[in-house]
Amino acid sequence: MGNFFKELCSWSTEEGNHSRGNWSSKVDYLLSLLGMAIGLGNVWRFPYLCFVNGGGVFLIPYTVMMVLVNVPLFLLETSMGQFSSATFVKLLDVCPALRGVAFTALIITCIATSYYCVLIAYPLVFLWHCFTLQTLPWNTCHNYWNTRACRTADELQFYNENNRTTIDGDEEHEEFVESSVEFFLNEVLRISTDIRYLGGIVPSIAVANVIVWIVVFFSLFKGVKVLGKVVWFTALFPFLVLFVLLVRGLTLPGASDGIIIYLYPDFSKLLTIRVWSDAAVQGFFSLGAGWGSLHCLGSFSKFHNNTVQDAVLVPVVNALTSFVSGLVVFSVLGFMAHNVNKPVADLVLGGTDLAFIAYPEAIATMPGSHFWAFSFFIMIFFLGIDSCFVQVETVVVSLQDYFPIFRDRKSLVTFLVCTAIFGLSIVMCTRAGIYYLTLIDGYVVTLGIFCVGVGEMVIFCYFYGPGRLARDIQTMTGKTLNYFWIFNWLYSCPLLLSALLIIIILFNRGLLGYGDYIFPQEFQIASQVVTLLPILVIPVYWLYYMCSIKGSFQERLQAGHSPLSTWGPRDESHRERWTEYCAKLPTLWRQRYCSPTIPPPKWPEEIDTGLALLDGDDAKV
Repeated sequence: MGNFFKELCSWSTEEGNHSRGNWSSKVDYLLSLLGMAIGLGNVWRFPYLCFVNGGGVFLIPYTVMMVLVNVPLFLLETSMGQFSSATFVKLLDVCPALRGVAFTALIITCIATSYYCVLIAYPLVFLWHCFTLQTLPWNTCHNYWNTRACRTADELQFYNENNRTTIDGDEEHEEFVESSVEFFLNEVLRISTDIRYLGGIVPSIAVANVIVWIVVFFSLFKGVKVLGKVVWFTALFPFLVLFVLLVRGLTLPGASDGIIIYLYPDFSKLLTIRVWSDAAVQGFFSLGAGWGSLHCLGSFSKFHNNTVQDAVLVPVVNALTSFVSGLVVFSVLGFMAHNVNKPVADLVLGGTDLAFIAYPEAIATMPGSHFWAFSFFIMIFFLGIDSCFVQVETVVVSLQDYFPIFRDRKSLVTFLVCTAIFGLSIVMCTRAGIYYLTLIDGYVVTLGIFCVGVGEMVIFCYFYGPGRLARDIQTMTGKTLNYFWIFNWLYSCPLLLSALLIIIILFNRGLLGYGDYIFPQEFQIASQVVTLLPILVIPVYWLYYMCSIKGSFQERLQAGHSPLSTWGPRDESHRERWTEYCAKLPTLWRQRYCSPTIPPPKWPEEIDTGLALLDGDDAKV
């Protein structure tokens, strides 16, 4: 434990791959991992899933799936990146015929980043509207974007308390629209009535999107040394704001009603497949597995870093943040329900509607609403921007690893990648942008990333083998790996991920829409076709590779699914020690699928550290 806290401050500058760059300290590395893992989904997806899947009961399948699937996968990805000092594309020298899995992950990362940066541009639009001395604009009905049906929360409260049949002479049967809904749809999105009508660029979203990409570029163009310092603020500041919002939320009248409905257990939900699949999907996406980002962050880590500690610490902090975010959200929703005299359940929305409609409307009724609104949206922005940093850095470093000509052109490659992905995002800055964003998120990303996850399990858990994974991790850490990890890599991870992929294909293919609007059939079909294109890269590349090497079909199968000679630690001294350790282990199937029986090597650095703790005279003896 003492070494862990010592490493938090600084890492040895003599160890690592200086041509690629390294983290200055373990804190930089951990904050980058936390910034990637803790994002928008922790605030608007986890609380909603907890509410609809049995309240506090949802924590049971969530914890089980984290232990059996997501944490072992997190350890695998960060460890292999650290072991090889390479990104996903390059470290698949371990199974070259299936390198298409990494290319698929890279393509999906580019697509996802294009809409994710637009999502985190929305809070900037809200922030701009916070700078007003008047009432927050989403809590009034006297703006140019409001319709005749607009009603504020106070007006609806008066209507409910007095059981009025009319408001301002309107008949009871007229459907009223909350002012917060009209602000988000008519002012922020300026939403069109049909996905086929783009309606032109929304200036506020376009400008905010440009600001996001400027921040991303200047945080990445000099490499991880700069990124490691940027995340000190962007990763830690949201925790401070979240704590302040939590304290304020818990002190509001009616907060307990919201927390009760958030956590009240419904044990019957445990018998439904939906609860378990939602728990696994949330953990899978929350930790960032399958994107190639964890490999990338791990590749800049010190070779002897204890990845097992990281694989436990980061998921635990991530889960606690999700839980606390739920308390923040539902305490404020409980306060709003108390004010408008409505059940909390009637106010709960999922996804973007929770973050940009329900919560802002609740904040607007609080004393000091301008301050709390500003705090909430700046927190949302920084939660999202960290994930953007890592996703773009993953694409940039992957290109540099695969094409060595780019290694000395970091700034240029970063600029080109940012420009290209920004170009993809332009369609989502139009008035129909939210429709395309929903289609891409619902079809392309979800299915594609789970295919990558299953492919990764096939590569590392069967072709390479959990025994070799344990051997490589033990080579780095100098400590014996627990059988728990080997069991999960061999059984629970691949089997449960495969089951989830089947569930997604069979049961989650309903028609998509936004609100009450269902997308036209041709767009549904086109989205499913686009979904298949990145996935088809896997078999196409497999065929290409098998045809490009020489030998009989059996020889090509053997060569295509076995590690290349380039596989292993990049540093020569590390590779030499690893080769010596491998030579001592059995060469049969046991080495591939069972834990190494020979203790890992003790590195000279550890011996030097132990001697340094002795008295000077004793050390000489």
